[in-house]
Amino acid sequence: MKIIVGLGNPGEKYQKTRHNVGFMYLDFLTDLFRKEDVAISWETKSRFKAQIAEFQYKGKKMAFVKPLTYMNESGWSVSQYLSWNKGNPGNIVLVHDDLDIQLGKYKFSPEKSPKIHFGVISVENYLHTKSFTRLRIGVDNRQEGNRIQGVNYVMGRFSDEEERQLLDVFHQTLAPLNQILLPAIKQKNTSKS
Repeated sequence: MKIIVGLGNPGEKYQKTRHNVGFMYLDFLTDLFRKEDVAISWETKSRFKAQIAEFQYKGKKMAFVKPLTYMNESGWSVSQYLSWNKGNPGNIVLVHDDLDIQLGKYKFSPEKSPKIHFGVISVENYLHTKSFTRLRIGVDNRQEGNRIQGVNYVMGRFSDEEERQLLDVFHQTLAPLNQILLPAIKQKNTSKS
């Protein structure tokens, strides 16, 4: 099973904040797959304290996971779900915000994380390994003279223009994601507009 985990915080208060990029990315992928006529439905699974979408695509079993434990305990949900499915951490792509990367950029990093990201640290600690891929999506758009403290900045919402940049980045990630995890995904409507 291939698993894409998006990190974020549950609840309306945190929707579309920089720290919820992982959730936003999974919503983007869900819409993309539905356009390909893949039946995807999300369910809240209390056993894992997560929202889960399991589906078949081109004969492969896949899952999207949104931990509902809040960021600092995300690893608990991921480890419970992985254990239940007898999964391999190497089949996980963990999607999260990264203040070490400028808005408009991203990095796929096997075994490398941002300097401080408590959600990522939680996943590493609960899985007892760093052997999974991270999709690090840049969110830093602070001006040199206005360096808001990171913890406050990531809890802020994206502006409309920043959301447009973010969507463009999401599209840019599809080709490398294909190579890592989803070799059969079609890339319709992924050009810049």
